[in-house]
Amino acid sequence: RTARGRTGIIFGSRPLIPASSVPEELIEQVQVVLQGKSRNLILRELQRT
Repeated sequence: RTARGRTGIIFGSRPLIPASSVPEELIEQVQVVLQGKSRNLILRELQRT
């Protein structure tokens, strides 16, 4: 678990990740950054890459 602050926000660079293999900790990190966003909304955002 490396907490690198806000350097690795996914929505800016948009790495190509198959939505089925999005790491659980990645979703958790996004939930920390985007407080209030639901897990489904995050997954939908990740699937749009």
